Amino acid sequence: MEKAEIEKALKTIISGKLQQIKKQGGYVLEQMAAEIGIEYPTFYSIYKGHNLPRLVTLYQISRAYGIPVAFWFQNLERTVPHKKEQRRFSAQDNVVLQVFDNIDAETGGVILKVLRAYARKQQRKK
Repeated sequence: MEKAEIEKALKTIISGKLQQIKKQGGYVLEQMAAEIGIEYPTFYSIYKGHNLPRLVTLYQISRAYGIPVAFWFQNLERTVPHKKEQRRFSAQDNVVLQVFDNIDAETGGVILKVLRAYARKQQRKK
């Protein structure tokens, strides 16, 4: 998982949770920024998911609303898949993968059905 993908996921999660706090508490954005102790434009960019807050800012938000810091990272594991060990492919495998990437969706679907049926058949043999 690339750093950019993790940052994007965190922006989405934090933004969503801030929106949840706003809705549940009936707050307005200016009020939230003041309660947290940060400038409104900074808070707005975090609230909209444009920027990630600094850790200190996240701590300030947590203190202002009585939320544990871990709250902001819940669901991150489900959102950001772990990087699996990458398999090395032979040159022939790479050619096959490139061809498969260029196949239209309908043909690709048919090939996947055939491969799934083959995999089921192989599992039954074991």
